[in-house]
Amino acid sequence: MSGVVLSIGVTHNTTVGLSIDGDVKCLLSEERICRVKNAWCWPKGAIKYAVDTYLDGDVSKIDKVVFPSIDLFFVGFLNAHNCWEKAKAGSLDYWHEYLKGPNIAKLRSKLGYVMAICGTVFSRDYRLKASVNFEFIIHNASLMLFPKLGKFLNKTRKKKYIRQLENALGVDKNKFIFLHHQSAHNMAALYFIENSKTYLMFSMDGSGDGLSSSVAVWKNGSYKVISSSTDGDSLGALYAGVTGFLGMKPLEHEFKVMGLAPYAYRKDIERIKRFFDELLIMDENGSFKLKTKDYAIWLLEHLTYERFDNIAGAIQLFTEELIVKWISYWIKKTGIKSVTLGGGTFMNVKAAKKVYEIPGLNELFVIPSSGDESLVIGSLYFGNNILSQNTKKITRLYLGREFSDDYIKNYLETIRERYEYEFLPEDEMAVRAARLLADNKIVARCAGREEWGARALGNRSIMCNAKHYKNIDVLNQYIKSRDFWMPFTPSILAEDVNEYIVNPRNMLAPYMCISFDSTEKAREEIPAAIHPKDYTVRPQAVLKEWNPGYYKIISEFKKLTGCGAILNTSFNLHGEPNVGSPEDAIHTLDNSKLEYVILGSFLVHKIAG
Repeated sequence: MSGVVLSIGVTHNTTVGLSIDGDVKCLLSEERICRVKNAWCWPKGAIKYAVDTYLDGDVSKIDKVVFPSIDLFFVGFLNAHNCWEKAKAGSLDYWHEYLKGPNIAKLRSKLGYVMAICGTVFSRDYRLKASVNFEFIIHNASLMLFPKLGKFLNKTRKKKYIRQLENALGVDKNKFIFLHHQSAHNMAALYFIENSKTYLMFSMDGSGDGLSSSVAVWKNGSYKVISSSTDGDSLGALYAGVTGFLGMKPLEHEFKVMGLAPYAYRKDIERIKRFFDELLIMDENGSFKLKTKDYAIWLLEHLTYERFDNIAGAIQLFTEELIVKWISYWIKKTGIKSVTLGGGTFMNVKAAKKVYEIPGLNELFVIPSSGDESLVIGSLYFGNNILSQNTKKITRLYLGREFSDDYIKNYLETIRERYEYEFLPEDEMAVRAARLLADNKIVARCAGREEWGARALGNRSIMCNAKHYKNIDVLNQYIKSRDFWMPFTPSILAEDVNEYIVNPRNMLAPYMCISFDSTEKAREEIPAAIHPKDYTVRPQAVLKEWNPGYYKIISEFKKLTGCGAILNTSFNLHGEPNVGSPEDAIHTLDNSKLEYVILGSFLVHKIAG
């Protein structure tokens, strides 16, 4: 075995990737194992799974370990203090509480800001011991208040943390590579696009290795950064700040703000947007400049007593317009009209839609699940490039764990008092599932390998008939506990997708990472799977060769109803990661009014009464 690269992304939503001879074999986020949404911790479970499954447990087969961060503190700290057991990073409960009431005034001081950022790592329920918190706070405070001191301290810790990582992994430190966060975001696209072509690459997020955005050119196999903006001039952080200001969780609930935005009136949106226009600008060199670092106080001073939907609409419109201005500037300056988008800000599917509509744009690729979980993909590409290893293009994203029918049957035997089940071959399963959906039953599916990323793509999905708008209330009230304004999305047979979306460039949209305007047919046939206010749709085009079992269900549903689309939402309870295992699936059934689930080759349903 040669050309083995392991990538470990230790940020919020910690993720592990493994490639062999340039072929990505595994992408797995630790949240699926530790069951903490967006977990920020040392990914011991995901590392173990990847190494045991694909390397027979032998770490000596690894040629390179790539970390998508040049700040060793975060990687080494989380490993050194065994934060898998103690940290509950993804919930961001501390930040959420901190932004409530009078405490927000503390953000006026830089020290208060540092403390708030430090608090995002540990929830109030999983605090580390005081000495550990102190170490983390000193690191952040030194970097933000005294940058030169911070860099010196980080340098002195480097050997310590590399030694700890070497011991934790059992891999020689000479195999370690540290890649800049923003470059890892951009390079993730290289596992999907045609690498012989020239691309203009844009990354944007809250922060990563001191930057919040970058512009790079990929040409003739060479990657060159041509512009960047600091993490103190961050559109992504501003959007997260507005999310917190509206009483939601930054780095987790930005999609709720995006979904809320269309409900506001345009005149109110534009009135409030003028405040944002004055706060963050793009300069004459195509970089961003934030006029005040105390934007939390700025929000209080300018937006107190404004309606929540108007604020959401304003930050969304501001984000769309600024991103379009930024990308248009660099297209004109470089003459490159093929574009890739990466980084957490581009999880904003409405902003991606506006980029897609830029006149003169030839090609757009939005990296699937482009938040920090995608960092490991770019890192794998970089590691393989170091090894002069050709890479194999990623298409389907079903790269997580899979559970055999024998495993599932043995587990089902332990819950026979609560659930009935029957074994069904794939074709028969598709017919039965389609009949249930046509009869307006809601059916979950936990079959095949887990899909990587934030979007459910059929293997860990809840399905229902999108014709009946009342299904939204059923999903929201009895299963998902979602906010009432949030839209659901459809899975559509690939050959039918353009019947439901306005897609003049015939873009393939298999990853649910960009929205489109809907057609009249969509509004008639799948009203429960489009945004009820602006009628946009975030589709998954389902290809038969990528997921034959899921494709067959929708095909059989079309035979019964004439509709080639169903509503698809992630198979989880609100605030929990998407299910991974059969046990996770039954946990969701136990704690909701969901009745049916496909577990591998078994159709499972609750016993009546």
